[in-house]
Amino acid sequence: MSSVLGLLVLALISYLGSIYIFSKHKLPPLLRYLFFSGWEFMLLGIAIGPMALDLFPEEMLKDMEVVIYLGLGWVGLLVGIQMRFRDFAKLDVRHLKITVLQALLTGLVTGLAAYAMLPLAKGWNGDVTYCAVLVTAAAFAISSPTVLALVRMEMKFRERMIRLLQVITNLDAVVSALAVGIAFTFLRHDILHFKVALAFLAQALATGVLLGFLFHALPREELSEKEQLTVMAGFVFFSSGVGAALNVSPLFINLVCGIFLANRLKGDDRIYKAIFHTERPFYVIMLVLAGMIYVPSLFAVGVAIALALVRLAGKYYFVYRLIKRYDPGFDFPSNGGLALTSQGAMALIIGFAFLTVDHGSASRLVFSVIVTSMMMNEIAAPLLVSRTLKEG
Repeated sequence: MSSVLGLLVLALISYLGSIYIFSKHKLPPLLRYLFFSGWEFMLLGIAIGPMALDLFPEEMLKDMEVVIYLGLGWVGLLVGIQMRFRDFAKLDVRHLKITVLQALLTGLVTGLAAYAMLPLAKGWNGDVTYCAVLVTAAAFAISSPTVLALVRMEMKFRERMIRLLQVITNLDAVVSALAVGIAFTFLRHDILHFKVALAFLAQALATGVLLGFLFHALPREELSEKEQLTVMAGFVFFSSGVGAALNVSPLFINLVCGIFLANRLKGDDRIYKAIFHTERPFYVIMLVLAGMIYVPSLFAVGVAIALALVRLAGKYYFVYRLIKRYDPGFDFPSNGGLALTSQGAMALIIGFAFLTVDHGSASRLVFSVIVTSMMMNEIAAPLLVSRTLKEG
């Protein structure tokens, strides 16, 4: 199969997947809950990738890097464009503290566990240890809102604790994305001097703001919705290319750009509708690519199991302790942190971002650990989320 045909196949899969990924109500309950968040597309990627049918061999996957860059840019913009500062001002400060602190603390404990285990791998390059640990911690600190929203919709739970959980799952990805973006900006250039590192970081931030300003200045008032989407896609291609040229992760540069746009565009700007309509296709593409790239090993599986357990214990304990400290004003069950089991696609995005920074064994191992953990968490998430919400 040629690279062009491979891209067309991916486009077809993403289109069909975006239609059916959340249309599972006719499936038997066991299958419906097993594939709540669409990770079956990772299984599809494994099936058609080098590990099984080899329809997408290793050589072709190298040509798919442009798709990964585009996906990173799109997700960065999608996350950033939700970060309206005026919306944050409306949130309860206690909820924000719980959100940020549970992400930082869970990331810390999983990072320490990763630091103890990852360097034990054969052929590990010690120069990337800190970056690998930070990426792992960031991916494991994230909680996905997808399973929470779908379980809530299907089982008709009451609103008592939903709002706080939604704040956590919507915002803790920002903490992780900013952390890895800053880390990649520092470490990608093998920077040894702190002042030089700050200069590179300032360049990345300024570039993201400049790109946001350029998009904001585009005359889009008379464009149709489809034309808005075309402009948006072209802009993401351009901004991701700028990030690649500057050796800055497209995830970070577009995150900064999205934050700028979120606070400059009007709330009813049609670009919001255009970009959110593309969320599912990109979600499917990244899941399929993750399955293709995934290379499991006994070591990676063992590390993933251990870190998944550490992560679950961290979510359980830290959410409980923070709830006790910052009383949200309503009853919250002691096991409420279990509703944050699902990691979701943002964890994969962080893994993909590491693959674009480091092309050695470290990034492949970390990516395999993230994929393995994500699949385990997605299987367990519906049961744990529904049980927690029932008790709440």
